[in-house]
Amino acid sequence: MIRREDSLEYHAAGRPGKIELRATKPCLTPREMRLAYLPGATFPSREIAGDPQAAFRYTARGNLVGVVTNGTAVPGLGPVGPLAAKPMQEGIAVLFKRLADIDVFDLELDASDPDCFVDTVLRLEPSFGGINLKDIRAPEGLAIYDRLREQMGIPVFHENLDSTAVVAAAALINALELVDKKIDAVRVVVCGAGTVGTGCVRLFLTLGVRPENLLVYDVKGLVHPDRDDLHAYQRAFARKDKARRLDEGLRDADVFLGASAGGVLSQHQDRQARNADRQPPQNRCCDRGAQRGLIEQGGVACERNHRQDADKTRRRKRGRIVSHHRRMLHCSIHISLGCST
Repeated sequence: MIRREDSLEYHAAGRPGKIELRATKPCLTPREMRLAYLPGATFPSREIAGDPQAAFRYTARGNLVGVVTNGTAVPGLGPVGPLAAKPMQEGIAVLFKRLADIDVFDLELDASDPDCFVDTVLRLEPSFGGINLKDIRAPEGLAIYDRLREQMGIPVFHENLDSTAVVAAAALINALELVDKKIDAVRVVVCGAGTVGTGCVRLFLTLGVRPENLLVYDVKGLVHPDRDDLHAYQRAFARKDKARRLDEGLRDADVFLGASAGGVLSQHQDRQARNADRQPPQNRCCDRGAQRGLIEQGGVACERNHRQDADKTRRRKRGRIVSHHRRMLHCSIHISLGCST
């Protein structure tokens, strides 16, 4: 458990924050300093002026990502603004470096207007090898993402749109394999029609979930074509169905994915989401308390029978797993951004 006191001490101890800038070349002697700046830097500058691609050879651009936000949809906090978003930005910079050895400049823009945001990021293109958008409210963040991808000559990634979807898709694929269900045959219910939900829906459809088998709900119920409060990104997955309420949609569902604020499901709905045939869960991690703990940490709770090894799985497959073939898969992913993100 992460306590407030522990987190504040972690961030404040020693040099405040979590990141720093270090030189990758020796820069101790007067000669080395002159190589690094003047007159040394003039020579690679001339090369780049003649060939822009030379920047990837002589500068750090190819391994430098700009992580950009305006703080309008910070996980667990909502629209706290760009300055309050900086700890999150530094955190993702640490993960980029620790997990992939990619350098990050975190950029917190005081720009709630999408046009201003896009114009600012476009002007920064020469600095970076890629852009990672983060924690921008929907639908503005989705429109910003589309515009930047169209206009920039470097990769643009939207973390909230894509990263959670990858994790959810991995959970779905593994769970379907363990219960011998085909992805084009399962009925999927998604709670949350913001950026995270949109990303999950897009990837699920790409993987083979049939559009007619996928229902999306938000705070107002089913996302259906007759509603007049949907933006264009939500209309792409709006479906006509009699199940206008979440509890109605859960009745015949095989897969439930939560991509909304917490506390959406009642205890009865939670039982529906875990047990299509009202059988008790076979794995401790699926009890309500453990599941809630995972959800509160933004984790993944997946009702599944854990594979010990390939031989054991093959031996048990025709027994316990097949006997629970009708069990609902419960892949619950919770990001505390609220249903409007």
